Amino acid sequence: MYFKLGSHLLSTKTLANCLLIILIAFSLFVTNICIGIINKQFAVTDAVKNFDLEKTYYYCQSGEYSEDAEVQDDEDIKAAEDNKGIDVSHIYTGSLQLKNKSWVSDLRYISYTATDDKTGSKLNSGQLKSGKWYTDAEHTEGAVNVVALEGMYDVGDRIHISLDSDVLETDDTEPVYMNMIVTGVIRKESYIYYPRTDGQDLGLSEIIGPAYKAAGSERTAVYFSIDDPEAKKYADYFEKSGVSVLTLNDNADESSSNVIADLGRKGWLNKFKDMYDRSMEDIVSQILTLVPFIFGTVLLTVVSLVCIMVLNSIDNMKTYSVYYLCGMNWSDMRKILLAYSGILMLSSCILLIIIWTASIFMGIIDSLVVYSMNNIYITLGIVAFIILIMVFVPLIMLSKSSPKDALRDH
Repeated sequence: MYFKLGSHLLSTKTLANCLLIILIAFSLFVTNICIGIINKQFAVTDAVKNFDLEKTYYYCQSGEYSEDAEVQDDEDIKAAEDNKGIDVSHIYTGSLQLKNKSWVSDLRYISYTATDDKTGSKLNSGQLKSGKWYTDAEHTEGAVNVVALEGMYDVGDRIHISLDSDVLETDDTEPVYMNMIVTGVIRKESYIYYPRTDGQDLGLSEIIGPAYKAAGSERTAVYFSIDDPEAKKYADYFEKSGVSVLTLNDNADESSSNVIADLGRKGWLNKFKDMYDRSMEDIVSQILTLVPFIFGTVLLTVVSLVCIMVLNSIDNMKTYSVYYLCGMNWSDMRKILLAYSGILMLSSCILLIIIWTASIFMGIIDSLVVYSMNNIYITLGIVAFIILIMVFVPLIMLSKSSPKDALRDH
């Protein structure tokens, strides 16, 4: 009964209610864009939440290409690896040639980033669209577990790699093939570790970025563990990027700190905490520039919604009065208004989903926002707030005038 009476309220002012549905949907859409922009600012810091920021360092070799410098860099890293208080994870990055040819070209590639299991497990900060992270998934005999960027592969797909024998600098010309199995798919807007630069005073944005940028023109990127039993067989084919992640463990002492400090003098060393702080300064600065736009948009939206809802309530005063004179009490009126506002908000949310989906397919907002659970929580909060206004504003207006007066005036 209450649902039917609420539907009747909707049908009595069809045009006004349609306009209200469109305005609410548009308001929620703009609000979600604002939330997404803020999420994007913080996405780069979220990507390192599994690391101990105070004890983790990002190290790049000096970049000098003389033979002596290269030997020195190797010795420096060896000193860190030999220290019981330091865990060293080398990063392997580059391109791998796909075995299957393309109809456009004889060669197709994918980008890859590989670390050990310990560091690889920390890269997972909730960016998976589907499946399991490569360190969490059960190992499949004869294939390397990988997590792939969405758009080209799905969970369960197999990727056939043709490894380059030139890497080994041997006379062997026989092709070597390696199989990968996709255990998970990363959302393309996810922020994830991908070493791309070197230097002092880096922020997180230099080593962590959107996954779709990591893929470049090669359409996709994969992440896997160099400790994977199958990957170990082909470890010689993967090239170290000259980048390492160093973590002080429970056995760290003064000698460990000395080794870290020595690396800082000979190469580019950045503590994750310092990089985090520099990134936060940039984030706050960028968000402050958005505050006037966000505040103006939200203020205009709220004022417009309140005005339309008040006008709509005034138009429906006659209907409310008839319900009341026919024996409805205040509790019944609240239920009718709740049904009415629920139908309105459900329609608005459906329209919001249509607009949001169309915007994603058209590529309008993908580069602007990062989606997270914040979008859902805040949207539900706004929906609940609007429903409260739509239920109690008419009741307050009706309580301040008698039903007879309302019927006569409206």
